[in-house]
Amino acid sequence: MNSALERMVIAEELSGFDVYIDPMQYTDSDKPLKVKIQGVKDGVVHAFEVDLGYRQKINEELTA
Repeated sequence: MNSALERMVIAEELSGFDVYIDPMQYTDSDKPLKVKIQGVKDGVVHAFEVDLGYRQKINEELTA
């Protein structure tokens, strides 16, 4: 993930970023890993929260 964001900084698509993963969160096959990403573009911070998880098959439906 960092290498993709670093490439965006090199390409001047972002001026900076921060990635945070809470080390105390518990993850298993039923709970996705939560990753918080902040990117800076033109002096504005854009925040994203991403759920990462594993699947048995790629064609499984996503649930909210």
